[in-house]
Amino acid sequence: MLLFTVHLECDITTSKKEIRDYKNGDYDKIRSILKDMDWESFMTGTTNESWIQFRDLLHSLTAEQIAVY
Repeated sequence: MLLFTVHLECDITTSKKEIRDYKNGDYDKIRSILKDMDWESFMTGTTNESWIQFRDLLHSLTAEQIAVY
């Protein structure tokens, strides 16, 4: 006769990851917004600060113009 005990404990953490539908994004709108930007006044400060501003702008445009599945 075999007798054993199994202690099973499982902490499942699920994270909801956004998956964007890049195929159907509104790229004309993104191009239009980027074309109409006043880049001289937008890119002020150090190189790193300008990069952060530009990165945040792209993230913002992505969130607005490219839908989530």
